[in-house]
Amino acid sequence: MAVTPTLPMKTATPAPFSDIERLIDEAQASYAPRCEQTLVLAQQAVELARKAAYAEGEARALLWWAKSAFVLSGWRDAKPLVTRALKLAPEQTAGALRAQLQHVVAQCHVAAGHPALALQSWLQCLNGALQTESVATVVEACLGIGDLYVVHDDRQQAFYYHSLAHEFAQLLGDDDLCAKSSLFLASDLIKLKRLDIAKSVLLGTEQHLILPLRRDWLAEMCNYLGLIYSESGEFELARRYLDRAYEINLETGYLWDQTVTLLSLGRMTRKQGNDAEAENFLKRALDVVMRFGAANLIMQIHEELSKLYEARGDHARAVMHYIGFHDHYMQIAREGLATQATRSSARRLANLEIKLRLMSSELEVQQLRQQSQATSQQMKQLETAAYRDGLTGIYNRRTLDQRLPDLVKLAQGSGTPLAILVIDFDHFKLINDNFSHQTGDRVLQEGALLLQEGIRDADLLARYGGEEFALVLPGATLPVAVQVAERIRQRVANFDWDEIAPGLRVTVSIGCAQLRATDTIESLIALADQALYSAKRGGRNRVREAATA
Repeated sequence: MAVTPTLPMKTATPAPFSDIERLIDEAQASYAPRCEQTLVLAQQAVELARKAAYAEGEARALLWWAKSAFVLSGWRDAKPLVTRALKLAPEQTAGALRAQLQHVVAQCHVAAGHPALALQSWLQCLNGALQTESVATVVEACLGIGDLYVVHDDRQQAFYYHSLAHEFAQLLGDDDLCAKSSLFLASDLIKLKRLDIAKSVLLGTEQHLILPLRRDWLAEMCNYLGLIYSESGEFELARRYLDRAYEINLETGYLWDQTVTLLSLGRMTRKQGNDAEAENFLKRALDVVMRFGAANLIMQIHEELSKLYEARGDHARAVMHYIGFHDHYMQIAREGLATQATRSSARRLANLEIKLRLMSSELEVQQLRQQSQATSQQMKQLETAAYRDGLTGIYNRRTLDQRLPDLVKLAQGSGTPLAILVIDFDHFKLINDNFSHQTGDRVLQEGALLLQEGIRDADLLARYGGEEFALVLPGATLPVAVQVAERIRQRVANFDWDEIAPGLRVTVSIGCAQLRATDTIESLIALADQALYSAKRGGRNRVREAATA
């Protein structure tokens, strides 16, 4: 299956429909900078298409009417429009359009507090996007599925799907989608308390922002930077970023963004001890969100107001807002993914993930074909391989086996150093036995994130097998590798593993080796393995280096 990076939104259009197509194109072009204009243009296109009995054109116009209505007034206005569009869009010839419509349906379900229904819609969206090779819609669906896990506070799974979306956006070479997916990743990293990495991601996002077209995303970026500086106690800088975000929110007119920024301002000023200002921000946030309805945001605002009034001693209002928090919490819990997602949906999602990995490999192949003429054997290997570990999202053993020989050959040919770390999570079997295999999986996922902190673009981190990881450091001498290993060991040992399971403690043992002139791949890894075994025999939670002689 050859994957095309872009897919036309429409087929050849009869001449009588040219005015309708022009209006739809203008509506689409104005969507990001001026949603209000999109709304007017799409409504005009719908009216003309209906009179001309042009069903697919009406469906496409309804898509942009629904998208702009969702942003400007909320899901209640958008849902009937997109439902009508799905009835009009032909199943056989409008697969890409139907996938986009299902994406908007899913967004409406999320805003209404029905994540299980949203998951079903995003599964249909993802399946349609894969069938029609609409990579941009694949990105949007992965971002949406990740956000379902955000609603249920499972940031690890959210990070996985958002990373998948970002990978596809990069393969597609779409700056707009790269910027959007980067913002989702930054949000996850902030919640995971990876503030330095989140800040780095946000600052890197600037190069992808298409301004002034994406001023709403600039506002989101300012909001996240405000949250980061607020977390680190730099309130003056945080306030500057949040005020800038809200200023842009008002200019764009996006109610969701206004609510999120007001909530951030309320939390920050409450943290500063300025309860009166915090109360004002939170009440304004509640007023705005009630205009379009979003159960998750309403729940968060009620929770903040309840805490504020409880601290003030105003128990009557604290109870009132706690009831509001609890009602929306229970609504979301009743619709929770864990209880409501059917086994069929879970199987469908797993099957679609396999297709996503295959599509990712195909896109990588396309890029390689465009860049150089690779050998036929190498192309076949790429076409059948999935390079990422399914649990942790980092590279897998296959990638290590393919790339390490080239790195070793380059180092030995140029006379530059190269080092490798073999990292093993101590007593991992006991973690599975004493806590659960699910806890063990989360340890590996969190551990992979910790291992990735501070590594360079040129470094290669891969899951080597089970609880073992390998980190290849081109250009690094053995003393440098030992320093890197010691930072990793401390980072893992000092992490608050109680967040995953009370009483959980996790450490790693690390073996380090530097490539010698006579080393093969096997002898290099054997050196690192010997050093690892020395670390384990020495009591674990330590770093050992291999002999260089």
